[in-house]
Amino acid sequence: MTISLGIFNIIFTELQISGELSRSFRALYASDQGLEYALYRDLVLGDICPMNSSPDAETPCPGGALSIYLDTPGFINCFTFGYLDSRIADITVIKFGGQSKIKSVGHSDCTSSFRTVKRAFQIIY
Repeated sequence: MTISLGIFNIIFTELQISGELSRSFRALYASDQGLEYALYRDLVLGDICPMNSSPDAETPCPGGALSIYLDTPGFINCFTFGYLDSRIADITVIKFGGQSKIKSVGHSDCTSSFRTVKRAFQIIY
């Protein structure tokens, strides 16, 4: 009986760990996709933080709207992204002094649960 309970405990713990790994992978993948999306928008399309932007500008994106342009002299924090109904990733692009910093935080679930796992990537160029 004791051996059976010990084996059950090990198997149950392994199943819990595998569930956490699955959520971690989803969050990591969402973060990676968000970073690639922001890099493409900034480097290829060039539509993130254009220099002559107005404070009420809005740029469409698949699955939701972008909240853009909070301007401060010399410092622009202009791109926070999340799907409106099912937030997968939050992306922030900050441009300052000719450099850009992109941070993408991916979420494993679309809800704000204590089980939601977050993973992030950040790039400065």
